[in-house]
Amino acid sequence: MNTEKNRHTRFLNITGLTAVILFGILSVLGSGGGGGDEGGGGGISVGLLPLYDFNISRGYDYSGESNGLTVTVSSIPAAVRVDPHPLTGTFSCDTSTNMCVPSAINTGTVIDLYDASVPPVVGNLSITVPVQLILGGSGNPDSGTIRITLVPSDPVEFIELQITSCTGGAGVNISYNGIPYPDAENSCVTWGVFEQLIDTEDLVSITAVFGYQVIDFLLEQMHFTTEVLGIIDDYAADLEEYGGIFESCDSFSAAGFNAPSEVSSDPGMRQLYWSDVSMDGNLGPGDSFYADLYDCWISPDQLLNGYVEFTGYVENIDQTRGVITALGFTSVTPPNPGGVFFPFFSYSETEETTPGTMEITNVIGVEGGFSILFNEP
Repeated sequence: MNTEKNRHTRFLNITGLTAVILFGILSVLGSGGGGGDEGGGGGISVGLLPLYDFNISRGYDYSGESNGLTVTVSSIPAAVRVDPHPLTGTFSCDTSTNMCVPSAINTGTVIDLYDASVPPVVGNLSITVPVQLILGGSGNPDSGTIRITLVPSDPVEFIELQITSCTGGAGVNISYNGIPYPDAENSCVTWGVFEQLIDTEDLVSITAVFGYQVIDFLLEQMHFTTEVLGIIDDYAADLEEYGGIFESCDSFSAAGFNAPSEVSSDPGMRQLYWSDVSMDGNLGPGDSFYADLYDCWISPDQLLNGYVEFTGYVENIDQTRGVITALGFTSVTPPNPGGVFFPFFSYSETEETTPGTMEITNVIGVEGGFSILFNEP
């Protein structure tokens, strides 16, 4: 039964899953395929700094348009646009392993959510960070405050999430218009209880969880981008010599299934191309990259189709220290193109509806884009 409660839960689960799929699929590209020896590399050997600032904001596509990310879901139906302007913070790296994680989200971060769903999922929201979020290793912030404002609202209606310790463990203290919610005794809940509030019928609780997950969704885009940057670095020689790397996706028939009727190629393909925008014959700043996914099935339940652009590649290297001081995809001189864009991209859920036959049960679309830059503080 498609109740409003199930509708909220369904959309929240899908937005998080979509981001994971986006960066996960491209990481597989780096594990095989290509047209030469593995692990191209190319260029000087450089390291990372222990700390970077990051900025996620609107990107500028080739038409000069600035936009956020729109996610649509066919089975609900729902459509929301996430518009960071900007989300900023810090990114910490272990220089011995080159493993990096976001470590803080800065005060002053602003994210707008435009809800075009009919009926609305949660309505339009403005999400801000009045107190810096410190991100630990648990997957949730260790401290800080998030404010979620309903837009428009007169008088202003807002929800605040103060990261703190509650009875039972780390969690969040919820307030609505400055008053503990739902009351002083029950406003502080552990993270596990907080996440389950999406399954309630209470709109304030649902909006609180949804607003928090919007930040998490954008952090997933950061992970997506770092995966791609890693592939570009690992396969620089292959990209320069052959123009791209590619490989086949999983096959329905090889797995013993009839493919969905919408699938015309089994197995499908995934490819990553390089465009020498700077026209210097070398992979480097200013260049662009393109990911092409065609009937790409990832067993057992993911089918991807679409095109992703990575434009305005930034890579600044301090030759003296041998470290990267800036990295990302952004417009150096807006509105010139720069960022990560989804001209058209769909993620379909596949399910064995009858023995031996796979069918598409839901389609999630992603459009728009974002700009992302890591730079030395």
